[in-house]
Amino acid sequence: MTRDLLMGLLPSGPGLTEVRAAAAAQDLEPPVVPEVVEAWVAGTAAVLGAVGRGADGRRDGELRVTTLVGVRRALAWSSQGRVFRTVATPFCRVRVTVHGGGVSGVESWSGDVLPDVATAESLGAAAVARRSDLAHAVPVPTTRADVVLSGRAAGYLVHEAIGHALEGTRASAGHAVRRAGGRRLDPMLTVVEDARSPQAWVPARYDDEGTSTGPVVLVAEGAVVDTLTVSRERSLSGAHRGGNARRSGLSGARPRMRHTILAPGADDADQVMASVRTGIYVDEVDYASADPRDGDFSLRVERARLIDRGVLGPPLRTHFLRGSVAALEHVEALGSDVSVDRGMCGRGGQWVPVSYSAPTLRLGALSVVGEADA
Repeated sequence: MTRDLLMGLLPSGPGLTEVRAAAAAQDLEPPVVPEVVEAWVAGTAAVLGAVGRGADGRRDGELRVTTLVGVRRALAWSSQGRVFRTVATPFCRVRVTVHGGGVSGVESWSGDVLPDVATAESLGAAAVARRSDLAHAVPVPTTRADVVLSGRAAGYLVHEAIGHALEGTRASAGHAVRRAGGRRLDPMLTVVEDARSPQAWVPARYDDEGTSTGPVVLVAEGAVVDTLTVSRERSLSGAHRGGNARRSGLSGARPRMRHTILAPGADDADQVMASVRTGIYVDEVDYASADPRDGDFSLRVERARLIDRGVLGPPLRTHFLRGSVAALEHVEALGSDVSVDRGMCGRGGQWVPVSYSAPTLRLGALSVVGEADA
């Protein structure tokens, strides 16, 4: 797409002459050109071949590989005549599934570009190993159990249970984490949204309305102190307006997370595990949902192990962990380690790439529901 075509997409009308002049002065990079598209396709084919070699032991199974790749470049302007350009934001996610004997082993990878051959081969091998683990996994009864979440799983939980409840202000009275009178979470918990973090999957200096981004402290030592907003809303603290707008297409921008951080604690991660006599260790959450109105959440867990006297035991079959934001009012332990994970988040039909970083987290008894009872 040439600069002339880009300029043709700008609406004409009174007051936009200066906008057009400013846009023409920008050093605009074109969106993905055909040569780049062809390179992505060729690279994807190489990834598929490498995954297949890595999963060579799956003679009796079916191999499925899903690859999501994208590069986003956008030109936008404001009613005040400010023109800004979002930089190129490539992202890639590869999901490998090896199915056989009624069991599926799944391995995912996210990055800025397609994985190299060695990484792709390791994805295939890891999916095969995962299927083997699940073939010998222990069924999970419906019960209550102490739960230790890896940093990746803890980040997912915070994203769902806290982050989504703090997106926007208009429905604040109905949100469980900030209902009238305020809710205090455990003092160990501090949550920050930072679109400019170097750990973000798709960092941004400006949101999708052209407002400058920056770190927003949502929870400070257990106290809910702020919210994420678009330009037409004022945040809970009143300290900022906008900076968190995102959109995946031409529809209206919504306040959305980009990179959410649960600050690490003071506990050694190994000691967090050793402190549990009997419980569940969650390595990865497959997907999750949360209702910000009442604070209830549900995590579908495909990768977890039994904890027996502080030591990891056999793998567990797929199950659900259910609870409410009240579970975050008393945290048993918070590790000093940090893990980063990435994913696609959907809201109102718009899907955007997100990321989160968090330490190992131990929570008290959560409801555990086997997949057969869900």
